[in-house]
Formats: sequence, C-alpha cells, structure tokens
Amino acid sequence: MAVDLQELVGLWFEKWEEGDYHAIPVTEAFTHTSPFGTIDGKPTYLSLVDANEDQFLGYTFEIHDALYGAGTACAR
Repeated sequence: MAVDLQELVGLWFEKWEEGDYHAIPVTEAFTHTSPFGTIDGKPTYLSLVDANEDQFLGYTFEIHDALYGAGTACAR
C-alpha cells in the first residue's frame, strides 16, 4: 500500500495544531531534521516535546511549499 506523503504531512501539522502530538503519523525510527539539529527516533522526539510542551504547543501552521521523495518529505 502506497503512502500519500502530502496527506501524511498535512496530518502531521493537523495533529500539532490540535495538541495531539503523540498521534503524529511517524514510525518509531523516523528522523526529524530542523535548523536546530537532528533527532533520531519517535521516542526521543516525543520525550523532548513532553519536557518542553509550553514551547511546542499552541501554534498554527501554513505550508508555503513542500518537497516529496521516495519515503521522505520536507515542508516549509
């Protein structure tokens, strides 16, 4: 079954806006890269967010553009 990455990215931001970040659609082994660095693994990522919820939650997002590849996506 093919995954629609554009739909997946939209769901990612929807879950963040709802504050339901534990339900973000990623695998246990995903890698998150941002200007702040790289975080390997969903458990590590969620642990960081849990410890800093006040800095992560309460935002809305507008996707300006995005790139999609084989099993990877980048949104701005």
